[in-house]
Amino acid sequence: MLKVSRDRSRKLRQLVLDNYGRVCACCGEVTEQFLSIDHMNNDGAVHRKLIKGLNGGSIYFWLKREGFPSGFQTLCYNCNFAKGRYGVCPHETARALERLNAGDVQQNLESMPGTVINVVPMPLSIQGVEGTGREFSKYN
Repeated sequence: MLKVSRDRSRKLRQLVLDNYGRVCACCGEVTEQFLSIDHMNNDGAVHRKLIKGLNGGSIYFWLKREGFPSGFQTLCYNCNFAKGRYGVCPHETARALERLNAGDVQQNLESMPGTVINVVPMPLSIQGVEGTGREFSKYN
């Protein structure tokens, strides 16, 4: 009986990953054992309480029953944990900093709500070449 239940759970998880993607939307991890489903609006704790009585509270069962609704994504466990614990995954923070360094300040600001970013033009001299650089500082 236990083996049948495990096989059923594994197949259900496979179906959910087939629908939401088999790659972490944040870091690109593809190892299936590391993948999980994320509540994109960070309301997972509330949602889990609401579905607790459904088939042992299985998010996979609920997603299938509801026709794989939007508002969910595949993340690896590391990215999902960091997003839930810190509000943003370090990968996203790193990408935002890269965009800032590339000069895409507006997109960076929109991707990091609640963060104040000061970009101050500064003189830059690299190997005798003068220009304008940017100084980055982040305040939470």
